[in-house]
Amino acid sequence: VTAVAASPALFTAHGQGFGQGSILNQNFSANSAANPAKQGSYVMVYGTGFGATLPPGPDGLSMLASGVSATVGGAAAEVTYAGLAPGQTPGLQQINVHLPADCPVGDAVGIQLTINGVATQTGVTLAVTK
Repeated sequence: VTAVAASPALFTAHGQGFGQGSILNQNFSANSAANPAKQGSYVMVYGTGFGATLPPGPDGLSMLASGVSATVGGAAAEVTYAGLAPGQTPGLQQINVHLPADCPVGDAVGIQLTINGVATQTGVTLAVTK
């Protein structure tokens, strides 16, 4: 068996690894074509396999030991939190992403996260509006 530091993957709405991601909008509502995130807002992206976490901080949150980067529609996006999803099973990671103010809009904008040079699968999308 080969062990690796990270093998990240994003969860999707229908559980098949592509299409609409398991993503919450800034107001904690499910992201979808009927409920898109606004450009410049924050979204919470859920996945697994992002590797080691640090011990919980004073706020009780366990951050990932390595930094995560994000692209939305091919444009770089700021990651504001990457760690265990608060109150959930330790295998579930939450990555909060600040959508660029000028990111592409549409019902199926691609999103991809990278940690330690390893990217999540292609084909995961979210809905974005102006």
